[in-house]
Amino acid sequence: DIHHTETFTAMILPKPAAKWVAASSFAAAVSYADRGTSAIAASGILEELKWTESELGGVQSAFFLGYGLTQVLGGLLAESSSSRGGNSRRINGGNDAYRSVLPTSIFLTGVATMCFPTAASLGGPMLASVDRFALGVCEGLLLPSAMSGLSSLVPSDRRGTASSILIASCYLGSALAYLSAYIIFSLPPEDPISHWSSVFYVNGLLAFVSLFLFRDEFDMPRLLQPESFLENSGTSLQTPTDDNIVGESRLQTILSDARDVTMATLSSPSGRAIL
Repeated sequence: DIHHTETFTAMILPKPAAKWVAASSFAAAVSYADRGTSAIAASGILEELKWTESELGGVQSAFFLGYGLTQVLGGLLAESSSSRGGNSRRINGGNDAYRSVLPTSIFLTGVATMCFPTAASLGGPMLASVDRFALGVCEGLLLPSAMSGLSSLVPSDRRGTASSILIASCYLGSALAYLSAYIIFSLPPEDPISHWSSVFYVNGLLAFVSLFLFRDEFDMPRLLQPESFLENSGTSLQTPTDDNIVGESRLQTILSDARDVTMATLSSPSGRAIL
């Protein structure tokens, strides 16, 4: 659980670094669990939706296309100056924009994962491919932002250890996806056709669990904060605080940086060639 995860990392890392390693590692594990869902549920998808194996292969490959396109973008956003005016917790210089980029990535990853069964059932392979492409785009931001946090928080002589914990968590996440599928498919009736969509819902839900467990480590954009939903529904009317203003400024800066990077990519011959 979260206590044991933080205790283990705190034994070999400074406390601020240990907390971030625990948070980012849990998120990375969830992201790897989410990416593996379509392969794990393949038999049920093929049977129920009557897809061919080539159609399923095309859907699965769409993830990696989106994933590759946002790797560099994730690093640029994580290292942007979105922490300007905020209270930084870094120890090695730089900034803490990664604290906003990572939770945004894992939130959208959970949404895309849980939307897949509906997309596949209503829109067929085409809409399912769009969903998996979106999942790849969202997940592509996660590891670069996690690594940016490690470089800012972890002392240079401990970064190898911190990186190994993060990488190990990715593969543990893949194992988690198979374990969850084993449990789900073991439920009566023991038929993958009946339960394949549950694999997506369960693993997608874990993304929101990670946001809740490590909410103190993440500077979530105001859109993702529970208070914003209360305010929008009229339940609570609060005067904007400095923290809210800084949060909105961070989100605007991240979106502005994303737009600039996109425009620069589209305007360069090499960028267009890659796309």
